[in-house]
Amino acid sequence: MAALLEALLAWNGNVNQPTYSQAMKSPDVKKWIEVIMAKLGMLKGMGTWDDKLVRLPSGHHAIKAKWVLVVKRDTDGVIIKYKASCRPRRHAEGGSQLR
Repeated sequence: MAALLEALLAWNGNVNQPTYSQAMKSPDVKKWIEVIMAKLGMLKGMGTWDDKLVRLPSGHHAIKAKWVLVVKRDTDGVIIKYKASCRPRRHAEGGSQLR
């Protein structure tokens, strides 16, 4: 019951686009981890992701990122695919960090 209450309190209002926290607390957590790991593998293969922490050059800032998760359903509402993408976060002012 506590897990259900916690999930409801964290709910963002869109069952087809859970937050990372919601996905990690959902019954489909293994599927979400699988698609996130697959996406990381693809990003590593393209050379756009590295697991190593590095010191940034002076005057440079790391780009904060977030996972965007989407559930794809067929016309009957049956889940056909879980999708994950890593996207840059937006500044508080509403603009992107990529400028």
